[in-house]
Amino acid sequence: MQMDHGSKLQQEPNRRRIRTAFGLAILLIVLVIAVFSAVGEMIFRHGAVPMPEGAESGQVSSVRLRDLDGEFEVVAIDVGRVQGMRPALDLGISFWAQTADFEITLLGPGGSVMWQEDFSARMARVSAPKISFEATSRGQWRLILNGRARNLMLSVAWKIEE
Repeated sequence: MQMDHGSKLQQEPNRRRIRTAFGLAILLIVLVIAVFSAVGEMIFRHGAVPMPEGAESGQVSSVRLRDLDGEFEVVAIDVGRVQGMRPALDLGISFWAQTADFEITLLGPGGSVMWQEDFSARMARVSAPKISFEATSRGQWRLILNGRARNLMLSVAWKIEE
């Protein structure tokens, strides 16, 4: 039986090239994951969340959550009546999240849902449009997050116009 040394020698360099290409592909994937992770962590640590509409003229509350799994009350806003008038409540909401799959709910003083929005995103910066309500009853209005998120920064700005 006779072996062809030429074909055996050609297979060796091809296998080396394939192993080298495979190794470089894995290295590139690991590098890309590391870069996205580092960028997400830097944004989370340094607070690069956009400020919501109305932040310059009202009150602002900001939260940072590394992991959200369930329900979290972001802010409770006390709204009262002045001489029989119904004040307007204006809200602006902005957030940045590495991963987000949650809903934001605004509950009125009686616990009724006044507004609700679902968000699902990866590496996203979101600024919701300004939300306005006529406060039909006085008491505490609560903004609640419910769901899951990783490295979430959320800012809420509100203004009560009487």
